[in-house]
Amino acid sequence: MFKQSIIELSAYHPQKELCEIILDANESYVNAPYNRYPDSIALDLRREIAQQNKLSVESIMVGNGSSELIDLVMKCTLSPGDQLLTFGPTFSIYELNAAILGAETVTMMLGDTFDFDAKAFVAQMEAVAPKLIILCNPNNPTGTLLTKAQIMAIVEATEAVVVVDEAYIEFGGESVMDLTSTCKNLIVLRTLSKAYGLAGVRVGYMVTSADNIEIIDKVRPPYNVSAVAQKIALETLQDGLKFEKVIDEILEEKEMMMGVMKSWVQIYPGGGNFIFFKTDKADLYEALVLKGIRIRKYSGGLDGYYRVTIGSKLDNSRLIEAMEAIYEI
Repeated sequence: MFKQSIIELSAYHPQKELCEIILDANESYVNAPYNRYPDSIALDLRREIAQQNKLSVESIMVGNGSSELIDLVMKCTLSPGDQLLTFGPTFSIYELNAAILGAETVTMMLGDTFDFDAKAFVAQMEAVAPKLIILCNPNNPTGTLLTKAQIMAIVEATEAVVVVDEAYIEFGGESVMDLTSTCKNLIVLRTLSKAYGLAGVRVGYMVTSADNIEIIDKVRPPYNVSAVAQKIALETLQDGLKFEKVIDEILEEKEMMMGVMKSWVQIYPGGGNFIFFKTDKADLYEALVLKGIRIRKYSGGLDGYYRVTIGSKLDNSRLIEAMEAIYEI
């Protein structure tokens, strides 16, 4: 599954012996406690994640956002000329990171309804023989939901590494995190940027077998998650009940907004803290910007499609008022 050149590497591990006086890392003695490098393996944070998800600590790696973890997996699997298989439209960073490594991205485009066809994907997989497969579930930007059975059909039909990016899973869909202990080629990614509101802190985590973690750790930079980020992430996860309420509020707002917006635009229901829709109003983006509101506009093969994030009740109310003024002139 992983490149032999990576398997043969030795990971960089800072010294960990507990001593009263620490003079090994060329750190300054001022600005304590932030004069010290952070825990390179983020042990306390990994323990919290493990406890909440009934996982082993050894099956978890923490990264500077899940985007860093995507990059690490690619470094371990893709060489120039190799192929990454995914479906689309999806998160553009997959293709970008693969291209940086000299790999080609093969994308099975979704149909007009943006539903996922697992049988067609497996057929494409058999034809391409990719070194890496990435499935975004729920998918960004379409909200497409893959079932656990669909994902397992893909995992079981290949020896390639299968990454399931569950950045939006708190907002709907079936997680496959519980299958990582038995499916050795399965990697699940999570982020604290969406449901937990820590996009500015940059913390994500990977769940897979301990053996896979050991290999991927060989390309992980030391101290990749700052002490401040680790502290904030740990405190946030420990306040889980607060964020369960926030998630419920976001989903309620989403239902309300879809109910109102469907009279103006074509909505594609799905998971995520966003609404994906199509409209014939070519100047919608510009009209909203003039009213001080920015949403995501797509182009090319997605010309006429937009994605709007579910914001605060006030933000959502202002968007609805603006769209009403635009569409009901």
